[in-house]
Amino acid sequence: MGEANVISLLLLRTVLTVLFATMGYTAPLVVAPLRQYPGIREMHLFYGVSKDQKHPETLRAVRGVSETFQVKLHEHKLRNGFDFEEALRSYVKTLNTVPDAAKVIFNASSGPRPMIMAATIFCSTHDIPLHYYDEYDTSEGKVIPIKAYRGLRGLGETKKQLLQRLQRDGPLDISTLAGGLELAMSTVSAHVNELLGLGLVHTSREGKRQLVKLEPGVAVLDLEAVA
Repeated sequence: MGEANVISLLLLRTVLTVLFATMGYTAPLVVAPLRQYPGIREMHLFYGVSKDQKHPETLRAVRGVSETFQVKLHEHKLRNGFDFEEALRSYVKTLNTVPDAAKVIFNASSGPRPMIMAATIFCSTHDIPLHYYDEYDTSEGKVIPIKAYRGLRGLGETKKQLLQRLQRDGPLDISTLAGGLELAMSTVSAHVNELLGLGLVHTSREGKRQLVKLEPGVAVLDLEAVA
């Protein structure tokens, strides 16, 4: 196989990660995911018109970091950063230009509140992970478990017990989960597959064992209060 074909094959196997981000006055909050997720190849930056000098300085800084990380930067300048509807329309329009196979994450750590509110609605509607970083620690972002909150609604008692067991003792394999709840392994496996689909758990392999783990956003929730 020629070198060009090998490179093409590697590119096909690599999932394109695209970052959406709102921009305020603090550049480190905007570009923080570039340090945490080295697979990001494109960044869509949304910001409103500003008459002061802070936005241009932040924009220059973001451009510089994007160039350093070799991330293709797309700038989306809104007429009014405080216009909720304009922001939401811009996010949706931009998403339509992103390849279907790409992984999209959204960093809404900075910018006007209406833009961040629009980002929350947008991510909830499109099942996009919504990240935020705080000014004291930009080394690791938190993920707002929007999909998890939806998945927990109307959850059956057995699935709730599985989540509670994982929260208390996890990660655990199917056999251990089944024994603790006195259920057949096939029954627990079916429940786990549904929880996977809801975005509440994920699995990983440890030797010959396949472990079930809570998603980070679910691990911190009060599962006793789930209706």
